[in-house]
Amino acid sequence: MADLVPTLPSPMNGFTPRAKYLLIDENSYSDAQLASLKNLVAAVFRIEKPESPETIVDLIGLLADWLQDRPDLAHMMNRWINAHLQRQSGLRAVVGTAHNLSELKIMLHDRLEQWAQNYKAEGEMLGLEKGIEKGIEKGFHDGLVNAVSHQVQLRFGAVPAAVLEQLAQASESQLHAYLAGILSASSLEALFGPTQGMR
Repeated sequence: MADLVPTLPSPMNGFTPRAKYLLIDENSYSDAQLASLKNLVAAVFRIEKPESPETIVDLIGLLADWLQDRPDLAHMMNRWINAHLQRQSGLRAVVGTAHNLSELKIMLHDRLEQWAQNYKAEGEMLGLEKGIEKGIEKGFHDGLVNAVSHQVQLRFGAVPAAVLEQLAQASESQLHAYLAGILSASSLEALFGPTQGMR
């Protein structure tokens, strides 16, 4: 912050704000490291990225034990966990409104099988969506490769295997460039450059 404030004349320069921050990089900790730390920040990190539904149930039990003497923190954590789980589309139908951490643990434990199925289904759906997206991208790429190779065949005759391999590895922008340059290219080498095995 001090760098954002113009230099002040003495004795005003002693009032320039110098704020510091503490960086806690969540992604730099493994679950095993977090499990060895008995504090609320580690528990929050583990709840946000649980290994399984059982992990969250166990963590809620630990929190209930840790915070027996701090009902204010226990109440806050219970509300946060409820809100966090309500935001998960696969868990929304399973999570209810628990009044305390012990009640929340019992409720989730009773519904653990259904919760695990929803948790797994959400992961499978995400994997399916990614698979479909990759399939669409591959189909579009393959279509461009076929279009370029067809135009090359019409312009120059049989397409050498080396050119087909180069097309298969080309990016979308390269394939568009090949399409645009086919009519003006005087030879395969002029279009694709010196490709081994072209002749």
